[in-house]
Amino acid sequence: MITHSMKRGNLMLNGRNRSHGLLAACTVLALTLVGCGSTAESSGSSGDAKGAVPAGVAEAVKAARQPIDTFAGPGPAIDTSKITGGKVYVVVPALEVQDFSVVADEIKSVFARFGIDVEACGTTGGSPDGVANCLHQAINAKAIGIVTVGITQNTAPSAIADVAKAGIPLVNGMTTSSGPGAPKLVSYVAPGFVKLHSWLTEQFIVDSKGSAHVLAMRTTSNDITPAWADNGVVKVLKDDCGGCSSMVIDVNTVNQDKISTGVSTSLVSDSRMKYIVAGTNNYIPDVVAGAQAAGRSATDIRIGTVGGALAVMQQLGQSQWVGAVAAFSLPALSWYMSDSLLRLMVGQPRAGELDFPFQRLFTSANVTGLDLTQKGWSSGSWYGKADYANGFLKLWGKN
Repeated sequence: MITHSMKRGNLMLNGRNRSHGLLAACTVLALTLVGCGSTAESSGSSGDAKGAVPAGVAEAVKAARQPIDTFAGPGPAIDTSKITGGKVYVVVPALEVQDFSVVADEIKSVFARFGIDVEACGTTGGSPDGVANCLHQAINAKAIGIVTVGITQNTAPSAIADVAKAGIPLVNGMTTSSGPGAPKLVSYVAPGFVKLHSWLTEQFIVDSKGSAHVLAMRTTSNDITPAWADNGVVKVLKDDCGGCSSMVIDVNTVNQDKISTGVSTSLVSDSRMKYIVAGTNNYIPDVVAGAQAAGRSATDIRIGTVGGALAVMQQLGQSQWVGAVAAFSLPALSWYMSDSLLRLMVGQPRAGELDFPFQRLFTSANVTGLDLTQKGWSSGSWYGKADYANGFLKLWGKN
């Protein structure tokens, strides 16, 4: 369903806080998107005057662009000496998607240090039956831990309950940073998807000098993803940018081929619209096609995306359509998920929400000089000097 949500607003401010492949920051989305229909809704603004950029917004953008040079562990050191052998399952929507294979490989590299085998299980695009099948495989294999990636608790609730009954620690990765489940058995690790969307919105407010007209992709794949655009784009514009407006296109798994038509129609309906928050990297080709169909060019459209795929970062470096990337490090996230599972294994209950730190806003202001090659992406050098791998190994007594 395509929802057009027009609004004058004022932007709200948001904080600061990495990726690769097709979508990284929005892995779940990458596999579950798109569709169109249309309704219209409007709301008023409540913040700064038209054309003004709140100081807090400008400061938030400046902070979000900064590198991460210091590793701060998500918890105290843990005694992992009794963790030896066994099997961990990593359950992903699709193993053929590079982002998911990267996560599985990183987690394998971590648990190899403990003599633990890691089994990666694909779920036919994250279907309920596919997810349930993988979870029951893990139960039958007497797995000592499970990591799900981009799969919400509501996808296969009965199978999730079976995992809990079996007493197997479960880490929910790349969906949300908090949720249900016994603290000693269930934890959550995810980038700040709302925050990442808000960075893009704030960047566009600054770039437009407080007059951004933004088209946002709102993913309706599950009960979690709509908030990314609602709170990270629409609310930000409404609260803190009196000279801004937004239009929202709902996207889901049904008809990704309709994105270009939705984008084209939206751009034609509002000639002032210059900024597009595309959500995930894999939407960009459809967004570009829609912009071109509306008679727009790379010089008068700026696309913001969450993820940080190499190809997208290269486009940003060349000022080709992409104007901002809110990225997160997929390898770093994999280590944080591994740490979370290890903590559950040693009996340490989950703490509060994890503020995943390896995230950064990239624009023309800080992309120059980055090593925009596969080597540069793999090294994590885009994000700063923080050495999370050695940092975690020290926490686990493995260094």
